[in-house]
Amino acid sequence: ILHSKNRSEGYTSFTIFNYNSSFYTNYTTQIFLLLFGLLLFFSPPNYTKCVWSLSLFSSFLMW
Repeated sequence: ILHSKNRSEGYTSFTIFNYNSSFYTNYTTQIFLLLFGLLLFFSPPNYTKCVWSLSLFSSFLMW
């Protein structure tokens, strides 16, 4: 938790939101990303690639 917080120190509002409920938000966002990915699996390929890469990038920022 400390490492991830230190990593995304630049994103102040995001870190504050994470700091308030780090475990709960991480758990819910993982489920949301999974459902989002399943939803995007049935979308057009170009759109899926774009949004899937963005979502993966955001998830990496969270960790």
